Amino acid sequence: NVLLIVANPSVTAVRSAGRIHKLVQDLKLGIGQTYLVLNRINAASGPVAAGSVMAEKLSELDAAGLPLLGEVAYDEDVVARSQEADGVMDVARDSPALAAVGEMMAQLAG
Repeated sequence: NVLLIVANPSVTAVRSAGRIHKLVQDLKLGIGQTYLVLNRINAASGPVAAGSVMAEKLSELDAAGLPLLGEVAYDEDVVARSQEADGVMDVARDSPALAAVGEMMAQLAG
């Protein structure tokens, strides 16, 4: 059992992810492992600078049992589909978001 907590690349969103993780732990839901996934990464949001508030928060979450599994790149096609209530299952095979999700799933499969 794996839980993925997805957050945008902001300190506020990452703090909220930490609160969700704590709630899951407090509820003792029996989830095997929980990971953080950062979503909609673009040139303005990454990479996380060492010593920044974001880096410190990610380190705190990792120590609390919520490691960063990966990052999903901002993808215009995914945004356009979500704005039209279309599914994202048939995005282009060369989609950066699809590639990132595929890599994370391969990591989880071991």
